[in-house]
This record gives sequence, C-alpha cells and structure tokens, in this order.
Amino acid sequence: MQTESESNSEEFDPNISNTREGPVIVADIAASFTYVSYQNAIPVIRSILIENSSDRHFTNCKLELTSSPSFLRPKTWTVDRLVPGDRLALSDRKVELDAGYLAGLNEAERGEITLRLSSAGDVLDEQHLPVRLLARDEWGGVADMAQLLPAFVMPNDPSVASILRNAAERLAAHGHQSGLDGYQSGSPQRAYLLAAAIYSAIAGMALHYAEPPASFESRGQKIRRPSTISEERLATCLDTTLLFAAALEAAGLYPVLLMFQGHAAAGAWLAKRTFANAIETDQMEVRKALASRELIVFETTGVTHRPAMTMESAQQVLDHRLGETEAHAFVAAIDVRRSRSGGIMPLASHEPIRRTVLDEEVTPLADLPLPVAPSFGELPAETIEVKPTTAAGRIDRWQKKLLDLTLRNRLLNFPDSRKTIPFLCTDVAYLEDRLAGGGAIRIISLPEQNPLGERDAALYRDVHGRDLQRGFAAEALLRDELSSTLGASELEARLIDLHRQVRNDFAEGGANTLFLAVGFLRWKKKPEDDRSYRAPLLLVPVKLERRSASSRFTVRFHEDEPRFNATLLQFLERDFDLKLPQFSGDLPLDDNGIDVPRLLAMMPRRSATFRGWRSSMKPHCRPFPSQSFSCGRIWWSVQRRSARTRLSAT
Repeated sequence: MQTESESNSEEFDPNISNTREGPVIVADIAASFTYVSYQNAIPVIRSILIENSSDRHFTNCKLELTSSPSFLRPKTWTVDRLVPGDRLALSDRKVELDAGYLAGLNEAERGEITLRLSSAGDVLDEQHLPVRLLARDEWGGVADMAQLLPAFVMPNDPSVASILRNAAERLAAHGHQSGLDGYQSGSPQRAYLLAAAIYSAIAGMALHYAEPPASFESRGQKIRRPSTISEERLATCLDTTLLFAAALEAAGLYPVLLMFQGHAAAGAWLAKRTFANAIETDQMEVRKALASRELIVFETTGVTHRPAMTMESAQQVLDHRLGETEAHAFVAAIDVRRSRSGGIMPLASHEPIRRTVLDEEVTPLADLPLPVAPSFGELPAETIEVKPTTAAGRIDRWQKKLLDLTLRNRLLNFPDSRKTIPFLCTDVAYLEDRLAGGGAIRIISLPEQNPLGERDAALYRDVHGRDLQRGFAAEALLRDELSSTLGASELEARLIDLHRQVRNDFAEGGANTLFLAVGFLRWKKKPEDDRSYRAPLLLVPVKLERRSASSRFTVRFHEDEPRFNATLLQFLERDFDLKLPQFSGDLPLDDNGIDVPRLLAMMPRRSATFRGWRSSMKPHCRPFPSQSFSCGRIWWSVQRRSARTRLSAT
C-alpha cells in the first residue's frame, strides 16, 4: 500500500536507458494532493531525472515547471551542459504550492503539471502530467493518502470541547471523577471509562446516518468537520470515526482508525501504546492487541441508531469484521498517535468559533448510561515487580526483559498475512546454498505460470505418479526462479509493500528486517487445544531488488549472518522445559553457507512427541522488527557470561 499518493511514474531506475533521441524528462509526480498535503509538507515532485540518450552535446539547458491552473509557483532549473549518456537527477525538488488556491477549493478539479526542457530556444522534451486537486476538506482514500487521514482528526475543533464537557458531566453523574486525564492515572480501567463517556456524549448529539460514497476507503470522500457534524447532525461512518478520534485525542487518549472495505470504525488504546507502524495492514496485529486487552474498538455508527447502540454492543458488532473469515475485507488500522510522531498534524481551521444552537425540531435523547467498567484484572495493568536481591536473580530478570515471550512476537506466532510471501520450494537446502553463493533468485507467481493448464491436479498425480506443480517449481528453482503460491497481482502488491517497508525500516533503524524463514515448528499450548501456532526455525537475512518498475523482484542474500530463532529456544525452555543447547553456538556449515538438512535434523525427537506439534520445511519471506534480533543477541551474550558472572560474585 502506498502511504501517501499514487505516483504518475510508479518507480524508475536511473540505470534503465531511454531509447528516445535527445534528452528526455523522467519525473515521479504525486497524482493527487490537497491543502493537507501542503500543510504536512508532502512533496509534489518525488524525483526528476534528465537523461541524454543521444550522441549530441547540449549547453545552457533550462527545465521549466508550470501548472494549470496556477496551483504551483513556476520554477526553473538551469543545467549548464548535457553530454551523451548523462543521467542527471535534480536534487532541488522543492516547489512552492499556492496555499491560498488550495485552501479555497471546495470541489475537486483536474490540474496539469508541465515540464519543458529547452536549449538555446529549442524545446528538447516536454511532459504534461495530469493531477487531481482535491477540495480542502477532501481525503483521497487509502490508496492515495492513507498517511494523511489523521490530519482530518481535529481535536482542536470548537465542537470537540462541547463533547468533552458533556463527557465530563456523564462521568460525574455516574460517581466518577470528571477530569479528562488521559493516561495520567496509569489505569486501563480509567481509560476505558473516558472512552465510554465520550461515546455516551456523542450518542447524545442525536446524529443521523449519511450513506458514504461507494468504495470511499480507496477513492476517498469529503470529510465533515466536527463543527459541521454538530450543525448538520449528519455523518457517514468515516465522519463519525474521525469525530470519535478527535474527542479521544483531545481527552488525552491514543485513537486508532480502522478501515474496512466500505466501512470505517474507531478504537482507543487503554495504555500509552501504539502499533509498530502508523499504517498497520496486518489484521493479526489488531487481533493481538484486542486479545491482550490493550486496545478496544467499536462501531461508531451505533450512535446514529434510535435508540443509540450501547458501548458494549458497539464493541461486539466489530467482532465479526475482525474475524479471520473477514480478513480479506480489512484494509488498515491507522494509528493516530504514531502518525503525529511522524509529523502529520491536524488540519488547521480558519473558521470563526461558533456556538452550536440546537434546532427546535431536534428531540433530545436520553443520556446513554455508562457501561460497567471492567475489573483491573481483566485489563493489562502494570504489574509490580519485586526486585531480586541476588546477582543470579538480577541476571535472570535482565534476560526475561530482553525477550518478548508473548504471542505478540512473530518469532513465536507467525501468521499468514499481507506481510508474508509463501513459497513452494522443493529443495530448501539448494535455495539457501544459491543465496549464500551470491545468486539472485527471481520471484515468480505459480498461478500465473499455470503449469496445470486445463488439467486436473489430482488426476494427473494419480496417472503419472508426480505432482505437476511441485515438478514445475523444482525446475524453476534450477533456473534461479522461486515460485510463490500467490497470484500475480497479489504477489506484486505484497512485494512492493515489503520492499518499501524494509527500505523505511533501514532508513529509520539502520538494520535489515527482511528474512527468509526456513522451517517452522507448529506448536500448541495444550495438546487438547484446537488452535496451533507456528514459529520459524532458521532465519536467513535477504534483500529484495528489481531493476525497474516493470521487472520482476529478485531476492538476494544479505550480508548479515543467518541465525536460529533464539526467542523460540528460550520460550520452549521456559514454558515446556525443552532445552536445545545445540543451537546456542555456531550453526553447522557446508560448502555454501548453512548446512540446512543437518541443522533441521538436530531438532530432537522429543519435540515431535508433544501431541499436536509438527515441523515443516515451507519457506516464507517477511519483515521482522529489528529489535527482536538485537535483543536476542544481547540475551545470548548474557546467557554465555552468566556463569562467569555468578562465579565472580561468589
């Protein structure tokens, strides 16, 4: 998913030549933007490249930028000389938007950006790039402007203060402290009550539901400000979601915006926490936060019902939408607090403060009672830790804090999600050897290749005694092609998402987060449990590459070292008394990297005797948080030195 706007040139590679005669302009321009884009410094021009593929020299060149209508200030770049074969990337990409023009738009309109390259009065190349200019109060949808949706969460809107005042009165009427103190108490119960009071206050506004435009989550829609909702008393699901988020944020809570296909809902963290990403597309992460009772989510259009839906009912309504069977309809969870940390600020208001006057026709609604607050034990309260008094106890405490041994950790609970790429690989050891030897493995879609054609897979297997798809995947691997079981479009979308996420992770943390997970242990908490979990065994660091936007992705070995899942080892020892010291040292090697068959053969038979446990060799590719591995390395260091430390202490 793109987190800002679709570009007119999806991606370009400066190493790819253009076959046109004379210099050409290659530009990556945002396809749509609005006043919110200007306010949050979202670039209009992502990149501009001038490529001279001819055999001529050009001097005193000028590149001129103009727009129609004049929503951009004209700009001119001067290029002293272009020699044959030049690929000149312009570093100065700053252009000035006409803020007054964008702020005055009340309807979307079509615009055009013109780039003209000339030399000595002769036009060498000219590009006309269409753009969409959105109205000031218009959001462009997840595909175009996912990261900008929190800008429409406006906690400083005058109408939000009225909602907070009513929420405080409801708290006082039910015998609770009326202060809207966010997380100051450190109590998840208090955070829940604040959210419930805000829900009750908004339910008392007597809002009516307005049908949103079709596919608004991808195409976008106009947004009603809180003051507009208060005056008109009309709101779509996205309007009510943003209204709730504004009130929650103004009360000191961290709101979450949930986007589904054709629907939106809201949530709030019960403690000072956020998702790992501002735009979380993995539904499993939301379900984990709900299961740990760190997050509550609710249906926001329940306040438009007559009578209004209770807070408990509004929470229950979303259970189905967040179930595994509806994972395909989940679009994203947008963390407002995380977005604020990334510089996305609320849309500024230039409207005068107006006092809301209730229409005489509005029938006042009875106050919606606050729900019974959950007990402290049911919510993730902070536990009081008893500090150890011995050296051994302190070392043990340090080690436990380093590793996350909960099911939130993907190293223990590896879900199938949009952030994973599953592969059909018949020889994992050969794949690891090729990667360790420096090979570039192309990723292909098995359904797109369609080796079966019109044949029936089961009948072919019965007649010929072999699996046609596995045979095709085996031959493809010998051609340095790795077959994914995903369809072509889904595979391409996931690879683009992974490629961008890994680049962002590296830019922010300086560490590679993409790994090829080789081998999985499927385990259960109890033998009688129906649900099982997967944990990766060997983690091979890799990187994704491609030469241009139209070429296939390739996967290469990263310079980091492969590693065994240390978090899994500690978890097995702590929860199942299963110790695997053979994996704590150096991994077995062959002529080309890790000896994968020998490594997996080292897994003791005892692990297979746990009923419901089994191992598999299917490889997957996905990013993991870099801190998982840095903490794991520190944990091993403490583990190896603990005996020496204890001996010194005695």
